[in-house]
Amino acid sequence: NPGNNLHVSNISHKINLSDLETALPKLAGYVVALVGHIALVIQFLLFRRFKRHPHTKKS
Repeated sequence: NPGNNLHVSNISHKINLSDLETALPKLAGYVVALVGHIALVIQFLLFRRFKRHPHTKKS
């Protein structure tokens, strides 16, 4: 299926399928964690940006 191809550069030719099957789930876990951290940082920054300063609130 052409939509499911994965290109990996700078990988040793000595790597076999078993090595990849072991490494890819670990890598996927790191990617998920990284995306989660990025989402938290974005939420924090947006919250700070749109939070009103106490002296500028309308009463």
